[in-house]
Amino acid sequence: GVQHAEDGSVEGVQLQKGGLLPCDCVVVAMGPWTGQAQPWFPRARLPGPDDTVAHRYTSVMLDTVVDNTAVFTQSGTSTEIYPRPDEVYACGYPSSASLPDDPNEITPVDHHVQRVKEAMGELSSELAALPV
Repeated sequence: GVQHAEDGSVEGVQLQKGGLLPCDCVVVAMGPWTGQAQPWFPRARLPGPDDTVAHRYTSVMLDTVVDNTAVFTQSGTSTEIYPRPDEVYACGYPSSASLPDDPNEITPVDHHVQRVKEAMGELSSELAALPV
């Protein structure tokens, strides 16, 4: 949890194993799950699930190295390809779906993965030949 001063400002973060980490600022980087931190900040209004409006994108990673050119398509899958030092990351095929309470409950939809992979293959025969 978060420890507050009498004026409501943050004094520190209470550590799970005991103790206090002093600070005067806390960054909550939980993406669309930020609202789950509301109990830590009772005076603040954090965004909840109804405040989060976005599409879920399918991510695909390939175990290969290519040149360092990112690609953004305007295809029906809106695929974006990002070369990384030891892999190629792509995302695309936006879809609307309810957000689970636990991000570990998100599982890929096989058809969406295949569509992103096909979009990658249309741009690169090397990427087309690789398994996901």
